[in-house]
Formats: sequence, C-alpha cells, structure tokens
Amino acid sequence: MINQPPLLGRIVNNSARVPGVPNKTNMSDRSASFKNSGNNQALFILGIITVLYWIIAKSINVYNYAFIGAVFELLWLPMMASAFIGPILSLVFFAKDKYNPGSLALYAAVLQAVAVFILIFLNNN
Repeated sequence: MINQPPLLGRIVNNSARVPGVPNKTNMSDRSASFKNSGNNQALFILGIITVLYWIIAKSINVYNYAFIGAVFELLWLPMMASAFIGPILSLVFFAKDKYNPGSLALYAAVLQAVAVFILIFLNNN
C-alpha cells in the first residue's frame, strides 16, 4: 500500500478545461513571471544615464570646469543619438515583449522621452 498525503495538503483543480479557449490569467500572474532581457535592462540604464546627462548639461555651465567640459564634448553626440534613437528601440523591444507592463523597455521609453523633452524645452543657464 502506498502512503498518500492527506487531501488537505493537496491542491485540487476542479475547473474543466474547454478545448480552444485559452486559460484566463490575471495581470499580476503575467507580469510576476516576466523576465526582462539584457537588452531591456541596458536600454533602461542608458535611459537613466541620458536623462542625467541632459539635466546636468542644461542646469550647470559645463565649461566652467575643464574636466566636465571635456567629458561633455566627448559625449554630446552619443547622448544626442541615444535621446532620439533610444525611444524607438525601446518601443520595438516593448512590442517584442507583447506589451507587457512589467517590461523595462516601456520605462526606458518614458525616460528617453523625458530626455528629449529636457533637450528641446529646458533652457540653459
């Protein structure tokens, strides 16, 4: 005779599976099991760096300090490209993630849109 655990400890699923009808999952189950890819994480970090770069560049006079001015001059073209190409890449990766709200690509797109807003509308000192 095989010893079985009591029924109280087992999970019983009484719902019948209807062929052709997908299982209903709530949003928390879908986003809780979602794993962000390395591309999403890299875009998110790039978005943070881009926003910080443009906030610093627009809020202080970078040419008062020689080192900061040199770093600013070296990075302005990659940061400009990141500000305008980054949101497009983020939206592509967000679509690849099937529009999952847990995707970092969505938040990277928002950050990079903020960077474009800062770049266009925030005045220099």
